[in-house]
Amino acid sequence: MDSSHYQGGPTAQALRDITEALGDKMPGLSKTKLDTEIGKRIASFSNLDKPYGRSLIYLVRSGQKKPSPAFAHAVMAFAYSLDDVDPVRARSKPIEVNAVGDVMPGSLVLGDSKKCAYPPCSIPFVPTVPWQEHHSRDCQVKNYKLKQRAKNGHR
Repeated sequence: MDSSHYQGGPTAQALRDITEALGDKMPGLSKTKLDTEIGKRIASFSNLDKPYGRSLIYLVRSGQKKPSPAFAHAVMAFAYSLDDVDPVRARSKPIEVNAVGDVMPGSLVLGDSKKCAYPPCSIPFVPTVPWQEHHSRDCQVKNYKLKQRAKNGHR
């Protein structure tokens, strides 16, 4: 989509809602200062040191600029936080996950995924303990045997 024809969307609406909510909480603040404050608060949800610029806030809110996925996610997270949504859930992003255990829909995954340490395996997984290196016992055994052969000078 060409951003010159962008007319807004959920992020623009969320920015309008944020502007209204913060404007009510900070009466007398100029639009420029309010947008600057919004940029700071949204950046904090992305763990950014530098705030988003007030011109970006204005352009996205008015539907003149399509937001980047990262900015859109941060805006939505901040908007949810204003509605008393748990801050951790507000920072989360929906993804598709294949679960082996009994994982309820909408669950928060609080750990980072990593790739299985067995070189031929390409399966990413979320470890059950921080030191877990393989997604399965089978890959753990295969990797051990591979390391033993390399250690003994075999390929």
